[in-house]
Amino acid sequence: MLHAAASVFERRGYAAATIAEILSEGNVTKGAAYFHFESKEALARAIVAEQAEWRSPDARPGSASLQHVVDLVYRFARALETDVLARASVRLTLERNTFERHPDEPDQYQAWIDDIRPHLDAADSRGELTIPPEAATHIIVSAVAGTQVVSEALTNRADLVARIHTFWTTLAPGMISAKSRRRIDLRPLAERD
Repeated sequence: MLHAAASVFERRGYAAATIAEILSEGNVTKGAAYFHFESKEALARAIVAEQAEWRSPDARPGSASLQHVVDLVYRFARALETDVLARASVRLTLERNTFERHPDEPDQYQAWIDDIRPHLDAADSRGELTIPPEAATHIIVSAVAGTQVVSEALTNRADLVARIHTFWTTLAPGMISAKSRRRIDLRPLAERD
């Protein structure tokens, strides 16, 4: 059901999507759908919550904190390439003004900030950053969010990984100390396999 709803939300957006279209896409009866989800809004909230699935919440700030942040951004790009739930979640996050966010749900942008900030704080404490960690956090989150939107608009995200690589190779020299940059692999994950 979530995958069917995600496909419809990704394709049509929240406002244009209908429950009937979602039911048809998923070959699900109305009764089965409403047994699990009370409304279209509940489906949308469940999909947005799925955005966290590609993250690695178990990673603790440590010696590879900056590498973790670089890799997290590439995992996000990979999720957008391969996972309809991730793509729909991003679209729904951008369309949050069209439906009400439940008070218990975290804002996805704040979740990104909360995910990477401890890693950047740890890197800063070791002298690996050349700018304050708060600034680095906001630059990374804003640039990645914008990069994926532009990539989606221009190439349906076909060039997203290349754009992320350009982001890292362009901005890393201004954010990360030269000594630390030598230890960080800025290449896309697929090139490291």
